[in-house]
Amino acid sequence: MAITRISTVTGFDYGGGSSNNISTSTTFAQSAGNHLTVLVRGGVIAGVSDGAGSTFVKAGAAADNQLELWYAQNIAAHAANMVTATFTASVPYRQIVVVQHAGIRPAGSLGAFAQGTAASGATVSCTPTVASTGEQACVTAAHIYAANTFTLTPATFAILNTGTSMTTGGRIDPARVFDGTVPVVGTSPDATSGKAIVAGVFLAPAAAAVELARPFVILPV
Repeated sequence: MAITRISTVTGFDYGGGSSNNISTSTTFAQSAGNHLTVLVRGGVIAGVSDGAGSTFVKAGAAADNQLELWYAQNIAAHAANMVTATFTASVPYRQIVVVQHAGIRPAGSLGAFAQGTAASGATVSCTPTVASTGEQACVTAAHIYAANTFTLTPATFAILNTGTSMTTGGRIDPARVFDGTVPVVGTSPDATSGKAIVAGVFLAPAAAAVELARPFVILPV
């Protein structure tokens, strides 16, 4: 089965008040065996949980400790799920984005994680290095210490969500693109504020091995 993006949901609080958690603002239906990617802005994450009892694993975080990527594999079906990220302390300006895919490996799904930061300038980038050459899905988010947005390249990234200070994108490729030579780049009109970016590449199941016909010999009776 080919990788398919099923849904994207978000939740945010850019009002300036502090809290130690952020949840998706709407529930969403998920199917058994699917995959969730969770991107969170705001601070260091203690853990991620949901109503389906999924096990979330941290792929990595940006070096500024303001942007993290988590994921859950082979999830259970749930008609109205909600995902919550819990921070290690109360923080302001929080956002969560959850992207659901079908067709990603039920185990060992993370092909690569990468992160990057920039103190200034219009761009911030990271370069995932994936060993597998098969079908892959890349999910990325860039954030800025201001109210602004990003474009994401290579140009086939679809913008999945645009928040006040965080832009999330995704792409599905039939074969490996991010082999360590192709950066994921976020570009913002704001060239003075600090920025960070994270990207995770997730893999389709490995192709089944084809058993070759075994030669046989007819012996005389």
